[in-house]
Amino acid sequence: MKPVRRGDLVVLAVGLAVAAWLMVRAWYGDLPALDWWLPTPLAVLAVAEALGARTLRARLAALRSARAAASRPGPA
Repeated sequence: MKPVRRGDLVVLAVGLAVAAWLMVRAWYGDLPALDWWLPTPLAVLAVAEALGARTLRARLAALRSARAAASRPGPA
Protein backbone atom coordinates (compact mmCIF):
# COMPACT_ATOMS: atom_id res chain seq x y z
CA MET A 1 0.00 0.00 0.00
CA LYS A 2 1.40 3.39 -0.93
CA PRO A 3 0.59 6.88 0.40
CA VAL A 4 -2.10 8.93 -1.30
CA ARG A 5 -0.78 11.83 -3.36
CA ARG A 6 -1.68 15.32 -2.20
CA GLY A 7 -3.05 16.20 -5.62
CA ASP A 8 -5.54 13.33 -5.41
CA LEU A 9 -6.72 14.58 -2.02
CA VAL A 10 -7.12 18.12 -3.34
CA VAL A 11 -9.15 16.92 -6.34
CA LEU A 12 -11.34 14.83 -4.03
CA ALA A 13 -11.91 17.74 -1.63
CA VAL A 14 -12.78 20.17 -4.43
CA GLY A 15 -15.10 17.63 -6.05
CA LEU A 16 -16.92 16.98 -2.79
CA ALA A 17 -17.20 20.71 -2.07
CA VAL A 18 -18.76 21.33 -5.49
CA ALA A 19 -21.13 18.37 -5.07
CA ALA A 20 -22.20 19.59 -1.62
CA TRP A 21 -22.72 23.12 -2.92
CA LEU A 22 -24.86 21.84 -5.81
CA MET A 23 -26.97 19.68 -3.48
CA VAL A 24 -27.54 22.52 -1.02
CA ARG A 25 -28.35 24.89 -3.85
CA ALA A 26 -30.84 22.44 -5.37
CA TRP A 27 -32.71 21.62 -2.16
CA TYR A 28 -32.51 24.86 -0.22
CA GLY A 29 -32.92 27.44 -2.98
CA ASP A 30 -31.32 30.76 -2.17
CA LEU A 31 -28.38 30.73 0.21
CA PRO A 32 -27.67 33.76 2.38
CA ALA A 33 -24.61 35.82 1.53
CA LEU A 34 -21.57 35.18 3.68
CA ASP A 35 -19.67 38.06 5.23
CA TRP A 36 -15.93 38.20 4.59
CA TRP A 37 -15.01 37.74 8.26
CA LEU A 38 -16.95 34.52 8.87
CA PRO A 39 -14.19 32.10 7.73
CA THR A 40 -11.52 33.96 9.75
CA PRO A 41 -11.75 31.77 12.91
CA LEU A 42 -11.55 28.66 10.74
CA ALA A 43 -8.45 30.03 9.02
CA VAL A 44 -6.83 30.77 12.39
CA LEU A 45 -7.56 27.23 13.56
CA ALA A 46 -6.17 25.81 10.30
CA VAL A 47 -2.91 27.74 10.75
CA ALA A 48 -2.64 26.56 14.37
CA GLU A 49 -3.23 22.97 13.28
CA ALA A 50 -0.59 23.24 10.56
CA LEU A 51 1.96 24.62 13.02
CA GLY A 52 1.13 21.89 15.51
CA ALA A 53 1.49 19.22 12.83
CA ARG A 54 4.86 20.64 11.80
CA THR A 55 6.08 20.56 15.40
CA LEU A 56 4.80 17.02 15.92
CA ARG A 57 6.48 15.86 12.72
CA ALA A 58 9.83 17.26 13.89
CA ARG A 59 9.47 15.66 17.32
CA LEU A 60 8.59 12.27 15.81
CA ALA A 61 11.53 12.48 13.41
CA ALA A 62 13.89 13.22 16.31
CA LEU A 63 12.44 10.32 18.29
CA ARG A 64 12.79 7.99 15.31
CA SER A 65 16.43 8.94 14.74
CA ALA A 66 17.19 8.57 18.47
CA ARG A 67 15.70 5.08 18.47
CA ALA A 68 17.64 4.15 15.35
CA ALA A 69 20.89 5.40 16.91
CA ALA A 70 20.20 3.46 20.12
CA SER A 71 19.52 0.22 18.25
CA ARG A 72 22.80 0.36 16.30
CA PRO A 73 25.57 -1.59 17.95
CA GLY A 74 28.56 0.50 18.95
CA PRO A 75 32.20 -0.32 18.21
CA ALA A 76 33.43 -3.37 20.04
